[in-house]
Amino acid sequence: MISHRHRCIFIHVPKSGGTSIEAHLREHAAALGHLPEPGLDLKIRREGLAKILNRHPHYFAFTVVRNPFDRFISTWKHGLRGSGPYHARPVRDLTLADYARIALEGRVEEQSLFDRYHLLPQVAFIPSESRRTLFGVPLLPAVSCDFIGRFERLDADFREVCQRLKMTENVLPRLQSAPQTTHTQQSHWIEYYNADTIRFVQELYRGDMEAFGYDSPTRLGHIKP
Repeated sequence: MISHRHRCIFIHVPKSGGTSIEAHLREHAAALGHLPEPGLDLKIRREGLAKILNRHPHYFAFTVVRNPFDRFISTWKHGLRGSGPYHARPVRDLTLADYARIALEGRVEEQSLFDRYHLLPQVAFIPSESRRTLFGVPLLPAVSCDFIGRFERLDADFREVCQRLKMTENVLPRLQSAPQTTHTQQSHWIEYYNADTIRFVQELYRGDMEAFGYDSPTRLGHIKP
């Protein structure tokens, strides 16, 4: 999503509250989503992100990240109820452990198209000093991510974004989810994990956990035998 009115770019990390932010920006910031700018080919959504960032390297770029363990549960559950060629998995009722093992081993033939996109680590979408390419496209030196919000405190972080951009309307619509948990209120996802699934997801998203400072359930004292 890009708003020329407010000179900002929203990097939508899948399964991190981005649908609500996109709806807000579309209504209140005249933002464009998944639409080409004149002279810029954005047929591939992922490559399009890098091209937009390169075209407007001085725009305020922001994103939202989510606890990888929570995000993984959301992606797994989506596929359990999904249908159609994009969402349907070859095996519909995968257990969490089987789904995690398939993801960790990179068995894309057992994933839906939705899975292949939404299982990508969050760091793959976000430029940093150490990541100077996005989806194979080199980034200009001036490109950066100026603000990384947290799904766990989405409303407060989005208000800060609006304040920086001088947007007076700062209340997010409630679309698809209501991300109002804290770091210690994890009963909505922690109950799904045991030692094996924790290990699978920790390995799959090690880069996210290190980059954004998330702890595993074992370090938080939550683990099932």
